[in-house]
Amino acid sequence: MKQLATLVLAFLSLSTSAWAGTFIARCPVSHFVRMQGTEIRVTSMSFRNGDPVNPATIDKITIYDVFGIPVFDEVAGNYPLNRDIPGGLDISTVPPNANYYLGTNHIWDTNSIPDLGDGHDGNSRGFNMTAVIQYSKRGDPKLFTVGVRARTRERLAAPSSFCPPNQQFCEGAERSSDVKTCPSTAAKDD
Repeated sequence: MKQLATLVLAFLSLSTSAWAGTFIARCPVSHFVRMQGTEIRVTSMSFRNGDPVNPATIDKITIYDVFGIPVFDEVAGNYPLNRDIPGGLDISTVPPNANYYLGTNHIWDTNSIPDLGDGHDGNSRGFNMTAVIQYSKRGDPKLFTVGVRARTRERLAAPSSFCPPNQQFCEGAERSSDVKTCPSTAAKDD
């Protein structure tokens, strides 16, 4: 009986660390300034790792604008830091039981998406985008979810008691918010 229990425990430890694969999540995102510059719409991409044993890696994030043109394309280690966390937080590896996020305001601050010189301004680019998030992990893939929270906030011009020093604009009171879970599929290479 003791040998059977040891065998079962060994099997369970192997299955929790088994390679789950590489996955792709597609999420609706938006980032634009509106109402004569008094409001800003930003999106936070959230990465929730409910696995108590295995971390997950956010391998690549590509954001396509409304026209299908990449306006952000980075790999793990090159993402901007989540500045909401003191000292900044690199979201490249999400530890077990952790819930990390990266906002479009960490990428473009409280400004419009930069002009690419093709006749479309940043606000027209940013109202209906898609983030393609590639991630990989070991263990049960159902324990990792990707979601988004889009919110519209007041956009304040400096000087304001809300604005940090040396910043031209900052976010004020929240006007609206919505949350979505992003569908994930296995990447073809697994």
